[in-house]
Amino acid sequence: MSRPDHRLVPPAAGHAHDSGAAPADDAARRAGPTGALLGHAVPSGAGSHALPAKPGRGPLRAVLAVVVLTVLACVLAWAFLARMYAIPSSSMEPGLRAGDRVVATLLTPEPYPVRRGDVVVFDDTKGWLADGGHVIKRVVGLPGDTVSFTPGEAALRVNGVPVAEPYLAPGDAPAQDAFEATVPAGRLWVLGDHRSASADSRAHRDGPGGGFVSLDDVVGRARFVVWPLDRIGGAGAAPEAFEAVPDARGAGS
Repeated sequence: MSRPDHRLVPPAAGHAHDSGAAPADDAARRAGPTGALLGHAVPSGAGSHALPAKPGRGPLRAVLAVVVLTVLACVLAWAFLARMYAIPSSSMEPGLRAGDRVVATLLTPEPYPVRRGDVVVFDDTKGWLADGGHVIKRVVGLPGDTVSFTPGEAALRVNGVPVAEPYLAPGDAPAQDAFEATVPAGRLWVLGDHRSASADSRAHRDGPGGGFVSLDDVVGRARFVVWPLDRIGGAGAAPEAFEAVPDARGAGS
């Protein structure tokens, strides 16, 4: 069974001019009817032979300033609000495939709380991966929730309510073995969409943390697939699948 390892894969030229003075004869030949040298200011009403003023560069500079500020804003937003991750395994298929690049926003769990059905990226602080890094899974249980599965049933249950999961890999059961887990305060229960190929909360119940993921370890919510081009789209959040699930009594954060 593959073990998902989701890491951050993460002057305009001047014009030369002659500063020397023009000979007097040459200046005379260039003088206009008023005696003013071409290119020098002519008093108002002095004649009709003055050259028109060159267009200013103000509009161009304004456009360049807007472009520079926009680029800087994007860089800052990327640095503080988003990260890109590579998907190296099939544990989240069919929604996320090996080789996909996903963007996760860093506004979860604060200020936007984690929801059931969200796809989240979290730091591996419990040794799920051989060499650490980040993991991406779907949130199935929030603090206080009880998540369970009984072999033979068509769906797992959250707080006693069956949950149809449209994002599961075709042919996969909700789980392979029976389990029941009540999520402690400040923790999450997470599962891969390709249940038969995912080492998720179920596989780590006997390890540090009991298979639960700390909210403090959540880096962000996966929002978009941005590569390859024919896969561009959402990252598969499905909170609507859990709309019928009641909040757990005494749930905490």
